Amino acid sequence: MYATTPPGTMKERSAAVYILCLLLAVYTLAVYWQVLSHDFIDYDDSTYVSDNYHIQAGLTPTSIRWALTTMHAGLWQPLVWLSFMLDFEIYGLNPAGFHATNLVLHTVNAVLLFLFLYLTTGTVWKSWFAAFFFALHPLHIESVAWVAERKDVMSTFFFMLTLLSYYRYCQKPSLIRYWLVLLLFFLGLSSKAMLVSVPFLLLFLDYWPFGSNVTQKEAKSHKEHFTSALILIREKIPFFLLAILFSIITIYSQKTGGAVVSQAIHPVTFRIANALTSYVTYIGKMFFPYDLAVLYPFPSSIPAAKVLAAAFLLLGITWLAIQFRKAMPYVVTGWFWYIVSLLPVIGLIQVGPQAMADRFTYIPLIGLFMACVWAFHDIAAHLRLNRIFTHMVVFLLALFYSILCWQQISYWQDTYTLINRALRVTENNYVAHAGLGNLFSKQGKLEDAAHHFHSALKIAPGYKTAHIGYGITLAKMQRLPEAEFHFKKALEIDPDFTPAHYNLGLSLYRRGIMFEAADHFEQALQLQQDHPKAHYYLGNILAHQGKIPAAIVHFQKALEILPHDPRILENLERAKASLRKVD
Repeated sequence: MYATTPPGTMKERSAAVYILCLLLAVYTLAVYWQVLSHDFIDYDDSTYVSDNYHIQAGLTPTSIRWALTTMHAGLWQPLVWLSFMLDFEIYGLNPAGFHATNLVLHTVNAVLLFLFLYLTTGTVWKSWFAAFFFALHPLHIESVAWVAERKDVMSTFFFMLTLLSYYRYCQKPSLIRYWLVLLLFFLGLSSKAMLVSVPFLLLFLDYWPFGSNVTQKEAKSHKEHFTSALILIREKIPFFLLAILFSIITIYSQKTGGAVVSQAIHPVTFRIANALTSYVTYIGKMFFPYDLAVLYPFPSSIPAAKVLAAAFLLLGITWLAIQFRKAMPYVVTGWFWYIVSLLPVIGLIQVGPQAMADRFTYIPLIGLFMACVWAFHDIAAHLRLNRIFTHMVVFLLALFYSILCWQQISYWQDTYTLINRALRVTENNYVAHAGLGNLFSKQGKLEDAAHHFHSALKIAPGYKTAHIGYGITLAKMQRLPEAEFHFKKALEIDPDFTPAHYNLGLSLYRRGIMFEAADHFEQALQLQQDHPKAHYYLGNILAHQGKIPAAIVHFQKALEILPHDPRILENLERAKASLRKVD
């Protein structure tokens, strides 16, 4: 293992480093401060917090057990659920508190990245600017301003600690330090499984910056190089095993939750084409952050010329990185960091309706920031450009990004502003139409809601979420048969879609068709055992049928999840009274 030591003593630079850490933190907080006045976003925030009964129970033995075992939202992320519960204990359902936690984690991540780069490369300003771009780049706003993306900032927090612990292990290897690195990696995976690429990233860091300090004596032969590489790979085996385990868990949970898109909808060739173009589009948005949106829908088609151009550009950059590996080793690490860390979410296994997403760049862009900052510095030095001039150029660029960041954050103030922005900057965005439909439906603007759901289904007839939203809106308009048509359509698309079974059961219940309603409530509970409303209505049906003991069981299960719901309490007491009367 190679040890990396910054030139000069730590005492000489410690004061400057502390000041720069403080400056980075203060500037990040200042730009992002407006998120504290933002509301929850009615797009996943309801699933994670605002409509999540378990989170709103706080830190109780039952809710903690749920956090450790659930695959709610199609993911196993216990630390994320526990952090939301802790936020609720402290702030209640005030969105400012949840936003504050995300912001603090993001700020700490930026400072930790600066410290890691400084400790491993010995350079102050290059490390600081790379961390600055990470902190203030507009592409990273989604991971911070969106409460539901707690998993991004939290997993990256443990990722940064993993890197720093790995640096300490490289300085002085020991079994305790090794297990600490592995533990922190496990905690990061328990926040978001996207970190499965970390074993590869550690190997890239072994090449640069750690490998850059190998002396000629240590690397005097190709055989010793090969032996060292084998040792480095072998020590990563437990990391690879953890990554494989979490990959299996994630794929299983996503399939179980119905989030994995079938090949019938997006064939493999189309996914590869989208992946290649997305890699290039992310790079373009890194340099020119334009038309950012909460969701980018899949295009109806991707021109072959565009796919070929993207493939040749990626291959060309890869070839250049390898060619300049000796003169500019940071380009190899930075480029392959970007390619590999983005691979789990590039869409080869398609999860969700998005073609790409800004939040997916939170860790991958670190590689490009490192490569670009170090390359710019070396090229400027080679051209003998004035040092103050080069620093001024980088500073102005950073200032430009921070202004764009401030503007982009303002779009996240509420659901309407965010989704309306997405409709303006994207085309055929059926998810945005459905999002506005849900928002208007909750606000009682039923005609507007119906219009947007109709628009969403006109673009994507197979979008099951829009069918559910349209059905709920029609049910509010007392058009129950039409509502049931859309619930059944959703079940045709996905027979195991819990909201479709529940809402169809509820519509049938309201029309007095009890036996069919009970069947759909039971199917909903088979798919989601902790669905309190399905328990409640099924309990009502059983009580109506005279099956009092079975009704009591369902009322009690509903009450475990919603302990203070007056309707459940009242019906449970009525059922118990009825049972006592029979006895």
